[in-house]
Amino acid sequence: MSAHAVDARLREDQLRLGLWMFLATVTMLFAAFTSAYIVRRSGSDWQYVRVPSILWINTAILAASSIALETANRFGLRGQWNAAVAGCGAAVALGVAFLAGQVVAWRELIAAGVYLPTSPHSSFFCRRRWISAAPSGTFSAAFGCSCSRWSRCTDGRDFNGE
Repeated sequence: MSAHAVDARLREDQLRLGLWMFLATVTMLFAAFTSAYIVRRSGSDWQYVRVPSILWINTAILAASSIALETANRFGLRGQWNAAVAGCGAAVALGVAFLAGQVVAWRELIAAGVYLPTSPHSSFFCRRRWISAAPSGTFSAAFGCSCSRWSRCTDGRDFNGE
């Protein structure tokens, strides 16, 4: 095995470990928020907030984005680069649509008079929206840059031109 192949394998292992560590961190974050939510809602000052209906559509958009990304991955593994780039582009577009839906949801909440300090439930709800939107925006921007780079490598070469 060449030194380049060993370095590439090591890099892939490092990236995979980093991804698993990130996923564990995010899982623990959401587990902590869920636990705090369940405990806190038993308080006497808890007032429920009507969930904007756009959030159900956003959930479907997020699922569709995941499907597009997985489809792009499968096309890429088969060497069908144009289809993989198209799938990545669809995932990014759906990510942007998700962010637009979050903005619509925020506007609906503001119109209903729901702000961060309005009640304990609105506080949890607002923070959850922020936590959902921030990684999605970052992912869409970073992945959009990657898709742009991949679109220039559709002939099967890797990113280094080899």
